Amino acid sequence: MADARPSVRLGLTAALERDGFEVVAHSGTSEEASSAAALTRPDACLIDARLRGGGLEAARQIKYRVPATEIVIITEALSDVELLEALRAGASGYLLKQSDPRHFSIALRDVLAGNATFPRVLVGGLIENRSSMESARRREIERRLGVEFTVREWQVMDRLMRPLTTEEVAATLGISAVTVRRHISDAVRKLGVENRAAALARLAHAGATELMPPPSPP
Repeated sequence: MADARPSVRLGLTAALERDGFEVVAHSGTSEEASSAAALTRPDACLIDARLRGGGLEAARQIKYRVPATEIVIITEALSDVELLEALRAGASGYLLKQSDPRHFSIALRDVLAGNATFPRVLVGGLIENRSSMESARRREIERRLGVEFTVREWQVMDRLMRPLTTEEVAATLGISAVTVRRHISDAVRKLGVENRAAALARLAHAGATELMPPPSPP
């Protein structure tokens, strides 16, 4: 439990313990939170986004030091920008401090079960924003390379850069591995290179990996 204000920590602790959770450590700063998580290795951390020293920085450090720990970020004001940063930091949840105390227990149980919990009002906007970013990224790479891919060719090559295997690309797009290989061949031909590796290298050189949008909400 990481929040700069002892009253908030105590209030949330009381609510969670009533619902069967055990709070193994309290922290008032980013550094304290990271150290406490490394020492206690908790199942989950509840971290204030505005924690002294940076709540999102604490989340990043904790995910690095204790990868199995789930992170839920709490905030006083919802923000799509902050949500994106929370996702980049490895958080699986994001909710308002002013939420009903029961919502904290629900959120923690959700992330511990392998699910994610984010405000719907923000997730919809993020999906639209990601779609726009992806379209702009594709247009920029095509401009730099002087080529024009079909939508499916771009989807295949984009996933190969992440990187996924041919079979994984097929599964994510709902097509066969044979069809994936055909799209790869067409993209290789358009790029004027000899093989898949050379095509991916040319895309990377054009900045395709640098321009990748942030991860989607789980």
